[in-house]
Amino acid sequence: MKEVPLKTILIVENEDELREFLAVHFSDLYHVLEAKDGVEAEELLEKQIVHVVLSEVTMPRKNGIELCRDIKSNIETSHIPVVLLTAKSTFDDRMTGLEGGADAYVEKPFSLVFVRKLIENLLENRRRILEKFAHEPFIHSEALELNKTDKSFIQKVTSFILENLDNQNLDVDILAEKMFMSRSTLYRKIKAVTGEAPSDFIRLVRLKRAAELLASGTYRAMEVSEIVGYSSFSWFYKAFQKQFGTNPTEYVQSFRSQEENS
Repeated sequence: MKEVPLKTILIVENEDELREFLAVHFSDLYHVLEAKDGVEAEELLEKQIVHVVLSEVTMPRKNGIELCRDIKSNIETSHIPVVLLTAKSTFDDRMTGLEGGADAYVEKPFSLVFVRKLIENLLENRRRILEKFAHEPFIHSEALELNKTDKSFIQKVTSFILENLDNQNLDVDILAEKMFMSRSTLYRKIKAVTGEAPSDFIRLVRLKRAAELLASGTYRAMEVSEIVGYSSFSWFYKAFQKQFGTNPTEYVQSFRSQEENS
C-alpha cells in the first residue's frame, strides 16, 4: 500500500525549550518545521509547503499576530490554518488574534492533547468539506468556508472557467496566465483551496454546471455535454458518473423524483 505523506506543521516559538518540546510531540503525526519568530517563519513559508502553522503570539522582530495577518493576506499562503498560542487571556487579546485571521486561539498553559486534537480537527474538517465539494453536484465554492482572500481567488478562477466553457482547449496554462501566476504556483494554490489539481478543478466546474443544466430540464444530456465543453458525449457521460457516482440519465431521474416527493 502506498504511504500517505505526512502533513507539514510549522511551529513558531521563540523559547527554544518549548519549541523543541512541541516539535518532538508533533513529529509522530507531522513533518515538523521550526522557526524562532515570524521573520524566520515567513522565510520557510516561501520555500516549503506547509499545511498548518502553530505560533506563539509574543515574539521578537515579528509577532504571531503580525505573522498571521501576513499569512492570511498573501494569496500563496492565505489558505493555511493558523493556531495562535499566548499567555494573554483577556477578551480583547483573543479578539485581536481572531480578527487577525487566526483559525484558533489557545491560552497558555495549554493541554498538549487539546492542541493536537484541535489541529487534527481543523485538518479533518477541511478534508471532509473538500470531499463533499468534489462529489456533490450542487455544493459550490461558497461551502468551502474560505477567508476573504481565498474566496475572491476561487470566484475569479471559477468565473473565468464558466465564461469559457465552450473552449475545449481551456487548460492550466491559459488559467495560470489569466490569474497572473506561474503554473506551479497556480497548482499549489488551487490544490490547497479546493483539494483538486487545476485540470481536475476545470473539469469539476464543467460538470457542476452540467448538473445545473440537467436539473433545469431545458436541455437534453447530449446538448449539455456540448455546452460545457465536451466534444464526446461518451466522454462526458463517463466523467459525470465518475465524479458524482451516477450517470446523467440517472441523475435527472433522481432529481425529478425528489422534486415530485418534496
